[in-house]
Amino acid sequence: MAIVLCASEGFRCDKRSCRNCRYALLVEIQTIDYPIPDRAVRSGLTVQNNGPSEFEVPRPIRRFLTTQHIAARLVRLYLGLLGCGLAIGLSLRSGLGVSPWDVLAQGIARSSGTSFGTATILISIVVLLLWIPLGQKPGVGTISNALLVGCFVDLSLVVVPATDAQSLWGPFVQAVLLLAGTILFPFASALYIGANLKPGPRDGLMTGLVARTGRRIWTVRTLLEVSVTALGWLLGGTPGIGTVIFAVSVGPLIQLALRLFSVNIGQREDNMSEHLLVAQVPPAKS
Repeated sequence: MAIVLCASEGFRCDKRSCRNCRYALLVEIQTIDYPIPDRAVRSGLTVQNNGPSEFEVPRPIRRFLTTQHIAARLVRLYLGLLGCGLAIGLSLRSGLGVSPWDVLAQGIARSSGTSFGTATILISIVVLLLWIPLGQKPGVGTISNALLVGCFVDLSLVVVPATDAQSLWGPFVQAVLLLAGTILFPFASALYIGANLKPGPRDGLMTGLVARTGRRIWTVRTLLEVSVTALGWLLGGTPGIGTVIFAVSVGPLIQLALRLFSVNIGQREDNMSEHLLVAQVPPAKS
């Protein structure tokens, strides 16, 4: 019989679904066919899953990542949003393509003459309006995400200079910028998710559609991202190799970042529903 192993918590989950799991936003459960301990060994600064690798987090950093103090959670939230904005700016400056939603923002910015950040904020507002029929409720993290990420992107575009693709080192610089943005974004997202202050507009739309339609997370996410990429391209956005790399790598990298940052932030399970959006995911088959 298959055993449900929570990819983020690192121990066996007996619920058979992710309805009450705070990682239902971006991480789906995995099924395995061999027995594992009821709970992973967690001692000192080492977090052990049943896999071959271990992550050691220095005590001060781990305390910052796991504390429930509201001030620390807000710091994690805004540092994560700043990192997301910088990551998007780096990807834009690479000229090799951006994430699907950013292709849409790029298309809107080019067709309307607004800045990329302004287009990002406008998209967030429209997406939040789509929350209403889905019965979703925003939180501090949702509103902050909607209003600040676009501002941080515009700020990063001022700080990070444009790349001359025709110069001798141009292609190398482009690749470095794309790699930096692709790696920074999931780690910044994990920091933001770990604040547990509600999901961003796009993630909330995804999980709301999952709950309403009963479809799997990856199906809904794929349909959304293909749709917004196509619309962005029609409006003048430029998808590229960076768009493909982002779409393929962001899921595994966010899962890795959640584990590395110990995003099990010590919140009691019975309090999760007070702060977090939950999505109905079909139970694993045994």
